[in-house]
Amino acid sequence: MIARFLACFIASVLTFATPLAVLAQSGESSGNGNAYVAPATQSELSQRGVSLKLDVLTPTKGLASSIADLLRDGQYAKTLNNLQMLKRGVWSTRGTGWSKHAATQHNSGAIILEIQPYTDSSATKKLLFRAGSVYYDYNIGTQTATSIGTGFTASDVPCIRVYGRPTYAGPINCFFADGVHELQKWTGTGSMAASSYYPLTLSGKTFTKPKFLEEFQGRQALAGFADNANTVLITNSGNYESATASTPQVDTDGGWLDVPNVLGPITGLRTLRLNTNDTVLIVGCENGVAMVTGTGAQTFQVKEITREFGIVSNRTFIQAQNDLYFLATDGVRSFATSSIAGLLNLRKTALVQDLTNRLNKTYQAKAFAYFYPSTLEAQFWYPIDANTSPQNALILNFNTRDPNSSEDFGTAPIFSTKDGISPACANVGNGVAYAGTTNGYIMVMYSGDTYDGSDINWTYTSPLMGSNTPAQSASNRKFLIMTEGGNQSFTATAFTLTSMSDGTTKLLQQDSRVLTANSASVTDLSTWSSGTTTTYPKLIDFESRGSGRFWALKLSGGSGNHIDLVGVQSILTVGGLRQ
Repeated sequence: MIARFLACFIASVLTFATPLAVLAQSGESSGNGNAYVAPATQSELSQRGVSLKLDVLTPTKGLASSIADLLRDGQYAKTLNNLQMLKRGVWSTRGTGWSKHAATQHNSGAIILEIQPYTDSSATKKLLFRAGSVYYDYNIGTQTATSIGTGFTASDVPCIRVYGRPTYAGPINCFFADGVHELQKWTGTGSMAASSYYPLTLSGKTFTKPKFLEEFQGRQALAGFADNANTVLITNSGNYESATASTPQVDTDGGWLDVPNVLGPITGLRTLRLNTNDTVLIVGCENGVAMVTGTGAQTFQVKEITREFGIVSNRTFIQAQNDLYFLATDGVRSFATSSIAGLLNLRKTALVQDLTNRLNKTYQAKAFAYFYPSTLEAQFWYPIDANTSPQNALILNFNTRDPNSSEDFGTAPIFSTKDGISPACANVGNGVAYAGTTNGYIMVMYSGDTYDGSDINWTYTSPLMGSNTPAQSASNRKFLIMTEGGNQSFTATAFTLTSMSDGTTKLLQQDSRVLTANSASVTDLSTWSSGTTTTYPKLIDFESRGSGRFWALKLSGGSGNHIDLVGVQSILTVGGLRQ
């Protein structure tokens, strides 16, 4: 509001000031005894006149990387790396780090291939994970890991599922598949064992060594068979292993369904419950997506959804706001849960398409994602460029609902990026995000302000700021950097897009300096508590030399430097436009 008032006030002053500066230069009457000059005949003084141009840049719409620099709106950022919006409107590194859950390095430092939180029959919170060739049952409270299975291939990403039906085989029913070994099961005690039902032959096909698992309609769906790459096997009702066919067929039978060959091999399974109370099985494939509908053997059928895109990994499905999000071959997409007819192919990442296009498709099966409800964030980790493992994440933040809207669904996410760590897998259980490293540690995400003691190097780059037309140059009166939080410390660097005398245009660094703003205790104005606080708005000035057609501001930090960025006000001195 203040910024708009100032802009209007300055504009009104300049509107009236310009004619007065040149009244004596003209022979025309203005009607009050003064002279008036038409723009085409303004004097040298008028042509050299200056004005102030104010812009307020608040990255409330997140990152927009796949757009022309000259078209990027002030509510977007050009880069927004390792800054996350844990509080609405504030971008910070604080609370976005990770730390070891325990000092134990599992299986002599082998890679943690997959992790699955669960609660056992005595309400103890635990993790199942595989470190290289060994499966472990991990007590979160006591930080104790117990080996439950050995001798597996050290590099094949497993699928781990826990089904809460104690009447089936044991107090806990856990199943494991990796496409290399037969289906494994574990009931909560002792060691895991291969299912006695596999290899399984049904209606002319033999199924062995599944890769993907999913609970569906009180049964288990299995896929990723080497010899039946396009087939989904569904077990008998009430059974997670056996699949049989009666003559004549009854609804409780198991069975198998082929997806169209044109969709390519199956790459993942995920159950989706619709708002109509229908449950469908989403079947991701290399070149498309299908779904299984029905409630029993007599009604199960495959329906093709799309050939427009494929799904890259079984580990990138997340559920947010009742919708299913996943990493497709062309970016992050979602299926709405309104109805079977409403399974829309919505691509969410057009504004960052250049980043999703960098997916290394040779290693895309290693991609994974998780949704963290406490911050309404989804993190999609995937290998890019020449990387063979995930080292970069695209973050989707869903804390974007219009506070004046009566609707609380269908919110479009905003984006930022994250790097500096190399998690091999992650999952959320009991409100905590756990990750596995490439060297055998279990980590806690959203823990602390560092990467387990190492700096979080972050960057914000603003949109271009300029005068009302690219034909004008501008100098910097100052940038006002608006923050909200504790002590602030960062490097501010100003650039100009400048036309050179040789006809080239260059992005020139004009100034760079370290800025700080320390906190002092002030009266807490909160309605929930009394006392003092050090987390309050702080306004930091940055004045830069130089001149150019456009300006850009980069804020960056590391080595313990933190910012809680709300936005930047740019005040430029704009040169006159020659007629």
